[in-house]
Amino acid sequence: DLLILDDIALGNSNSRQRLANFIQQGGAAIVALGADFSLPSSTGDRQLLRSLLGFELGQASEMGDWSIDPLEYKSPVIAAFAGYPNAGLLTTPIFRYWQVAHLDTGAMVDMATTTGAPLIVRHPYGQGMVASILS
Repeated sequence: DLLILDDIALGNSNSRQRLANFIQQGGAAIVALGADFSLPSSTGDRQLLRSLLGFELGQASEMGDWSIDPLEYKSPVIAAFAGYPNAGLLTTPIFRYWQVAHLDTGAMVDMATTTGAPLIVRHPYGQGMVASILS
């Protein structure tokens, strides 16, 4: 089972705990953080978010113009683009992204900017998996 959360707040504390339980029991989630995403206000909810995502989320970057680094296409998430330089991945502009303040052990960066900022991070949580898209 897969939940896709696209540029929305992750609900109240109860909703976030239900999401954590779903993933811990073998579910998967793709969390796309965009302009409308906001960090939870309570410390407990921020800690739960960090344990789910596999990193401490910083602030949104300033507006800019970054390029994508596919990290040698090592990730199974990005591997389908290997050998297809005109597929659009490398020319997709990144104007803003959420910054990672600290990456936890076990979190995998699948794609980054050419300056090294993570753009896609996967993290196992219990028996499940969370993939975060940071732009």
